[in-house]
Amino acid sequence: MSMTFFRNKRNSIFTMVIFGAIIITFIMWGDPALQDASLTSLTTVNGEEIPYSEYHRVLTRQLETYGQLMGSGKQLNDNLVQLVERQVASALIMRKVLAQKANSVGIVIGDDEILKFLQKNTAFQDPKLNRFSPTVYQAVLEANNLKPTTFENQIRDELASDRMRDLLEQSIAVSDAEIEESYRLHSQEMTLDSATFDPKELLTRKKIVITPAMIQENYKQHSAEYLSGEKRVATVGVFKTSIWNETLRPNAADVQKYFDENVKNSSEPEWSEVRAHAHHILIADATDKGLKRIKEIAAGIRSFDDFKKAAQKSSEDYSNASQGGDLGYFNDKTMVKPFTQSIFGNSKMNSVIGPVKTDFGYHLIWVVDRTGAAKTFENRRQQIATLLQQQKIQTHMALFKAEVQKILKESKDVPAALKTQGFTFLETKAFDSKTRLPEVPFLLLQNALRAPKDQWQGPEDFEKNLYVYNVTKILPAAPLSLEDATPLITRRLETQDAEKYVRALYATLQKSELAWEKLSTEGADLKSTKNVKTFKLTEVPGFGQADNLLKMVQSLSSSSPLSVPLFHEGKWIIFRGSKWSGVAEKIPEETRTKIKEELLSKKRSTILEAYMQNLVKSAKIPDSFRKKYNI
Repeated sequence: MSMTFFRNKRNSIFTMVIFGAIIITFIMWGDPALQDASLTSLTTVNGEEIPYSEYHRVLTRQLETYGQLMGSGKQLNDNLVQLVERQVASALIMRKVLAQKANSVGIVIGDDEILKFLQKNTAFQDPKLNRFSPTVYQAVLEANNLKPTTFENQIRDELASDRMRDLLEQSIAVSDAEIEESYRLHSQEMTLDSATFDPKELLTRKKIVITPAMIQENYKQHSAEYLSGEKRVATVGVFKTSIWNETLRPNAADVQKYFDENVKNSSEPEWSEVRAHAHHILIADATDKGLKRIKEIAAGIRSFDDFKKAAQKSSEDYSNASQGGDLGYFNDKTMVKPFTQSIFGNSKMNSVIGPVKTDFGYHLIWVVDRTGAAKTFENRRQQIATLLQQQKIQTHMALFKAEVQKILKESKDVPAALKTQGFTFLETKAFDSKTRLPEVPFLLLQNALRAPKDQWQGPEDFEKNLYVYNVTKILPAAPLSLEDATPLITRRLETQDAEKYVRALYATLQKSELAWEKLSTEGADLKSTKNVKTFKLTEVPGFGQADNLLKMVQSLSSSSPLSVPLFHEGKWIIFRGSKWSGVAEKIPEETRTKIKEELLSKKRSTILEAYMQNLVKSAKIPDSFRKKYNI
């Protein structure tokens, strides 16, 4: 559990339970089932015990709080329970080591402080007198099977750890130099220039040259490196669950009942926002070649069945191609803008829309349903019917998978037995980790590359169909011929020669022997963005979210405005910062105060996190406990 979370969330619901309620749980959440376990130790920290009952009470309160947040009757999943268990154990360990450290530096929590704590606690007040009552205090502890000395020691630990934490925070300061440096870095603006070099473009413009002789020489020297890679052949059985679409279709009464019980008065956004159900075909090529291909596909579509068959055969969105390009229901903010506009605009339903160009390539779209925003039965009828049908299919799928598993384990002739259940079988061509086969899901091929030979695997459901498979051949890696290796060699030489070329240009830029603007004649794609606040960037303009590029841009300064060449997504990039401005001679006092608070918060968080990690790391805690709770 990170110290940042530990410290910054002290007033959150979680912290109220973990820290503010560590003591209170002893009062209000006693567990009679653990009364006899009050002396049982959860673990020891430097020889001091943490009672298991304390851990259990805090954990119980935390889980109940999560249960309330998630809604009545919803069971917490195992992963969440395990996370909360680790968080509670970690919180108690941190409190204990911090209290021990406080004691070692002379921080003493006296009985008068314990009394003040108890007097403030309403659980120990006499309701008639509205003040602390020793009688009530004793009665509450007895009801929870707690001894005053045990309870008060836990309060002492809590107060000592808080005192130690406050002492550490007060010892951390921010200098004027740090404030001024932060202001300078965060206020300065620049024009961000970029020069992007595409190796293929450099080759086309003959800035770099690759000859057949160079390819042959490279193949001669590195032929052992050009291998086909291991390939496999598999028998794949597929059951198309689309046959259930009719047999498991919900009737009108079921749809009406679901609307009345779950939709009519629901506050869930899916029932009160515009949604659409659409299928699509993708050609992942945004060039004229891709446009030509998508138009050829569109020319052959006359009906919805034609569309789904074309998607199964030609769509390059392999996540849904086998389901006829089915995207299900989605709102008008889920997809990229051109795609969304085509679906939620004035386009006709139940007809081909497109070609539509996006960053992914060209699409053809078929809209099956648009709900409108109103939460009426007519608007939501088809959406509900689709949902109920999916639920029925999922239930039926679980039962069907169990039957298939039984056949895989017991049958001597798996294909014959599964054919009677509706499976069809095919033999794949040889495939490797990069192969894509339109009739077999890509993820299934990846699984088959790790599967043992001659053993039936599955059933696995991909894209709403059910698959079984058996690896029948394993073809070992083999040397590629010069012809087959040529594309690989070309890319390798392109990358190597482009790097040499770009680094040579960078050297001339550093020496001021080449003007930045002249890079365009050297094969660069030049772009410029004005008024860039470097340290407020979350992504690099024109390049998106790439941490390596962002760090490079943020390293630029007026004294060092040029970045070294960086290879990113197959291209070489050089950044330059120019026209620096925006730093005032004197920091406004309000701004100074704000920067100081931000730096102080960040510095305290960083230092306290490291301090706590070191305390926990050096503490004597059983290894088995550390491993169990990831301490």
